[in-house]
Amino acid sequence: MIQLIRGIKKRPDFSKMEDAELLSLYLINREEKIFETLVDRYSHLVYAVCYKYLKNEEDSKDAAMNIFGELFSDIAELEIKNFKAWLYTTTRNYCLMQLRKTKVRERYIQYEGNNQYHFVENEAEKHLIDKEHIQTIASLSEAIESLNVEQRDCIKLMYLEDKSYQDISDLTGYSLNQVKSYIQNGKRNLKIKLSE
Repeated sequence: MIQLIRGIKKRPDFSKMEDAELLSLYLINREEKIFETLVDRYSHLVYAVCYKYLKNEEDSKDAAMNIFGELFSDIAELEIKNFKAWLYTTTRNYCLMQLRKTKVRERYIQYEGNNQYHFVENEAEKHLIDKEHIQTIASLSEAIESLNVEQRDCIKLMYLEDKSYQDISDLTGYSLNQVKSYIQNGKRNLKIKLSE
């Protein structure tokens, strides 16, 4: 009986481990408890950053959940050296993208409001154009979201936020060569997805 008890390994205290150790251990074991430790450790930081940008409690909670959800599904593909800094940058970029989507949506609604009388004579044609436009935007948005995290972030920063290669490198921590590669591969993957 004593030998049996001695043979049982004591479970490590994840809360006392460094981020890098937790990431390595999670990538080996895929144990949700390890990932939950990182979520518990940084959920307040992610929420605070989201609230700083989004200025709304519910939107900030939703954003934090989405960020950790994406991280959970994509973490195996990432090379993270400093988890806290990477998470902060990822959170900020996510919030900026949300704000940009909101601004684009508001501009589109404003445009539609200002131009609604230009199409009165061709109302059927207007609906056809709107449907095609909306389907194109939806397809593009879906294709972008299906890219891996690095490609998706770089594509969004370059084409939706008009950032330069250097800006993207500074924001994400990727080298200039990595940024160029992610954008090139992302564009190629988008063409493939949109042509399917």
